[in-house]
Amino acid sequence: MSLDNPFLLGVSMHLQGNDDGVGFGVKGTSLNNTGVLGTSNNRAGVFSSSIGARWLKRLHHFTRLSALLTIVLVVAGAKAQPPNGFNAGQRIGAVSRSPDTLDVFAADIFGAIYHARWDPSPGWQGWYNTNGGQSQTIFSSPIGPVNAVSTFPGELDLFSVASNFHVYTTRYFDPYFNYGGWSQIGDLSADPEAYVSAVSRSTDKWDIFVAGNNGDDQVWTAASGVGVWRPLPGIHVLPNTPVAAASPVTDQLNIFVVDAHGNLQASVWAPYLGGWTSWRQIGGVQLYAGEPVTAISRGSGQLELFVTDVNGNIQTTTVYPSFSGWKSIGVAASGSTVTGVSRHPGQLDLFVVLNQQVWTQGSPSLSSGFNSNSWRPISGLTTAEWGGSAVTAVSRNLDKLDVFVIGLDFNLWTAAWEPDFVQPGVSDWHVFKVQLPYGLPAFP
Repeated sequence: MSLDNPFLLGVSMHLQGNDDGVGFGVKGTSLNNTGVLGTSNNRAGVFSSSIGARWLKRLHHFTRLSALLTIVLVVAGAKAQPPNGFNAGQRIGAVSRSPDTLDVFAADIFGAIYHARWDPSPGWQGWYNTNGGQSQTIFSSPIGPVNAVSTFPGELDLFSVASNFHVYTTRYFDPYFNYGGWSQIGDLSADPEAYVSAVSRSTDKWDIFVAGNNGDDQVWTAASGVGVWRPLPGIHVLPNTPVAAASPVTDQLNIFVVDAHGNLQASVWAPYLGGWTSWRQIGGVQLYAGEPVTAISRGSGQLELFVTDVNGNIQTTTVYPSFSGWKSIGVAASGSTVTGVSRHPGQLDLFVVLNQQVWTQGSPSLSSGFNSNSWRPISGLTTAEWGGSAVTAVSRNLDKLDVFVIGLDFNLWTAAWEPDFVQPGVSDWHVFKVQLPYGLPAFP
């Protein structure tokens, strides 16, 4: 890139030591998968996350089956609101529940949760109110966040904290635009702007995580079919702190969170462990309390972390198969989320917002393959930058990428990439405003 690349300003690439030593792991458990704030890559053929992405695997094949659990991030600070529609810079939820399908979700300025979908024919459809025909409307925060995970082909589950401070969920059934009705999960109190992280650890199973608001400042978790919240004691977190969740193999969960003291903490669950392990600190990087973490697996036995430190440096490390030390790969506003998606085994693409512009870079190798001078802008894809907005990215099929933001005009914008788009001297990203046949938003 040219010398005016903003990612190069004041950035040096370096390795930092880990206060906790080399070879991070808990009781021999591997830490190896996720998409932003939660992706699963398991042997049941289900892959979901985060704050990121999910491999698409056809059942009984190595082709990847659908779904991205995208990390929808709470954006702090005052926001200018449009007369209707969405908030510029709002992080939306997205998922691919089957090959070559896309579903996106966002809360409008009144908190109603809307759904738009795409498939090759007829293209984009929506917006649909996820409340359906229910007499009682479920309201989210006007700035989201809404999260989605697909645990089975053609189906997906949505999660959001309603205006009554409780976590709600609903299930969507393809192809009839039917929702199972919003229902409350337990009696946990959480802030309406809190992010509910979700991950699928095996077919038809999901686990969710949220920072509670019960005065105990703890991370809480619940699982499908249970409906009971359980605390994960041992650390304290700020309200609205996002939790990164990953399922590296069937029935294993790995979570990461920055606690109230700015320490990066990790815990693991698997049946053979008899429950959750104690929290363990991953040192070597300085973070502000409550900042987001991105955990991504591009293949079995691999797990990489991405954070933006107190100096605005984007830092990355491999924590499995071994801790590689932190490396600075660019700059962003402190608290920015680095979104990641793996479009085929071994490949990882990153996205971040800087100066209202969406930037990207990719690497076919582990974290060492990312560099400060490899970032490039996706021309025409812009969004507000409120304390570090997040990008939503999905891989709906092998070697296909779709990126989403709510633009500065309050509309849904997307950028698509695939190898056929790559031509010398021509942008390899197709960027356009999603024009839906009816519904929100109503901006030219």
